[in-house]
Formats: sequence, C-alpha cells, structure tokens
Amino acid sequence: MEDIKNFSIFIFEDDKIQATALKNYINEYSQDMHPVIAASTKEAISILSKEPYFRAYFLDISTNPDAENTDGLKIAEYIRHKTKNNAPIIFTTAFPKHIYHAVNDIHCTAYLLKPYTKEQLFRQLDNILGTERDFTIKTIDNIRIKLNFDDVFYFESHGRYIIAHTLHGEFMTRQYRLKQILELFPAYFEQCHKSYIVNTRYIELIDPYAHLISLKKTKDKVPCNRNYRYIK
Repeated sequence: MEDIKNFSIFIFEDDKIQATALKNYINEYSQDMHPVIAASTKEAISILSKEPYFRAYFLDISTNPDAENTDGLKIAEYIRHKTKNNAPIIFTTAFPKHIYHAVNDIHCTAYLLKPYTKEQLFRQLDNILGTERDFTIKTIDNIRIKLNFDDVFYFESHGRYIIAHTLHGEFMTRQYRLKQILELFPAYFEQCHKSYIVNTRYIELIDPYAHLISLKKTKDKVPCNRNYRYIK
C-alpha cells in the first residue's frame, strides 16, 4: 500500500456542493489527504502551473449545464501533456458521452457518473493506493472466513480472544491482538477503548457523556474513553 502521508489531490469542480461533498468524502477516507479545489479553468491552470505534481486528480468534465462544455477534458490534456504527470485521473461527470475520449486518449483511471456514492469513491481511492480490501480470519473452530474490511463494524477484546462484529455475524479468533489489528488494518480502524477498535466509517453518533458510540447498520453500542479523538 502506498504511503498517503501528505497525499495531495486536485479537484476540478465548479459546483460548490459537489466540491464540498467530494472533499469531505476524501477527508473521511483519510485525514492525511489534502484536497485542493479549483472552480474554473483559469483557476485550475493557475494552480497546476505552480504545482504540477498532485498524486491524483478528480475532474468534472463539464462545468456548465451545456453538455458540449468539456473543460475537464482540457484540464486532463494539460495535466498529461504540459505537466507530464501520469498520476491517476478520475472523471466525475453527469455525461457518459465522453467516456471513449477519457479512456482511450487520456487514459483515465475511472469514469464516475454523478450521482456517485461514497462507497464508489472509496473504491477508487483504494485502487489508487493499491489497498488490499480483503482479509481472512481463522475462527476458534479452525474455520477460515474471508471478509472485506468494510464488513467489520468493530473488534472486541475478550480475554485471550478477539471477537469480530461484522455484517455477517460475530466471529471469535485468537489470530489477532488489538495491537496487530491497528498495525495491519486501514487507518480508519481506530482504538476507542482499551478493549475495542471501531471502524470509523460506521460511526453514526457519539454520546460524550455516556461514552458510547452508536454505529450504522447495527444496534450495538461501542464504549469509548474520554480521550478518544472524536470526543475531543
């Protein structure tokens, strides 16, 4: 997996709501990523002429309701031919008609049609970073189960065992310790309590007074200590 420390990402998007949503998604994926937004072709060229080496680019093809407006493609051509940067380009657009040019001439990494989901965006970031999405857990019954990182709500330490609470049920294992999970799993798995690691992508609500975390897609509540950064 590529080191994402100070990973700068360029966003070309004139719609403030769309740009803010994309920026927030990227920051949710990792706070080590630093999105830079340009809302016009002039602003984009100005930024890229000074900083040509972004690690990835998210470009809206059309910054105008007119489908014939292709500013995003022009920016992509500038990136490829002027800055000579071959970093991943992901087009975000409501117009599927330009996909041939985007894929065959610019060699983009992906073509996301609006409205895309957070999960679709995260998959593209995973691809950019070369992140392995699956892992195998060996239960105490010696059964090997393959899971996706995003299948896991949280991990609970219970004596010598770890319980993985997932979309597919609970699995008990002696394969990992909490410290190993923090080292091996993506950065969005955080230790919120001495006995718990939570997948922060599932956090729905934190009660700072009861020191409890409510999670999406499950009725479970996970304890957290007062020093947990989300409470801070």
